[in-house]
Amino acid sequence: MNMTTSDLLPTLLAQVPSARTLYAKDPELWDEQPPNHYAVFGQLQRYTIEKLRSHGDETELRELFAFFEKLATGDSVYLLDLLQVEIITPLSGNAQVEALASRYAGERTKQLMKQSGRFSFSLWLISQVASFQRRLRKGKQR
Repeated sequence: MNMTTSDLLPTLLAQVPSARTLYAKDPELWDEQPPNHYAVFGQLQRYTIEKLRSHGDETELRELFAFFEKLATGDSVYLLDLLQVEIITPLSGNAQVEALASRYAGERTKQLMKQSGRFSFSLWLISQVASFQRRLRKGKQR
């Protein structure tokens, strides 16, 4: 069964019981109509990274990453984009966090993190080249 936007948050709360603590902190955000999935997943991303860095409960991390894998292997372009923007890219932006996440991530989630890591590196490299070019132009203007 593929997940849809309408059953996304109920499925998350059912499959990842620890996510209920996030719901309890800000129920208005989670109950908004229509749901603001990106804001909720922003909370989930910070929570996941915090749990990874603190070497949180193994079961909890396995539940989170099993849920992410379900999104990664589903048919919904919207849910895949949500996962990519709010979870995968931030996990891939830090080598230590990515290494920790890889312990729990399923195959498709790992592939997405690897792709995102390359993309993040490309953006970093482009910004470094642009910065270097600006410094060169300033040097020539003096």
